[in-house]
Amino acid sequence: MALKTEDLIKKALKVITEKKLIFIEEIAPMIGINKTTFYNHKLHEVDSIKEAIDENKVSIKTKLRSNWFTSDNPTAQSMLYKLAGTKEERDILSNQKVEVSGSFNIVVNSEE
Repeated sequence: MALKTEDLIKKALKVITEKKLIFIEEIAPMIGINKTTFYNHKLHEVDSIKEAIDENKVSIKTKLRSNWFTSDNPTAQSMLYKLAGTKEERDILSNQKVEVSGSFNIVVNSEE
């Protein structure tokens, strides 16, 4: 029996919602098809599928940021500050900024 694209889309949307999937590559095995079938039916191009994945990503990120905001954990607070801070503030927090000044002479070994 041939698989119908519309049926696969419905299955995909259901599993994306139920399992909170955030990667398109997770869909095929979760709906019982292989990747070739998934791409042959062009499910990776279906706007409703892409939107459902994006909604899950936004939902997860929003929840994480909310948890970080109310957390007493310094690591969580630092991560949130890095997200919300300016570039200069992130550079200060990272302690990894390297400033280079002056001129350099680069010598390349060559056979003359």
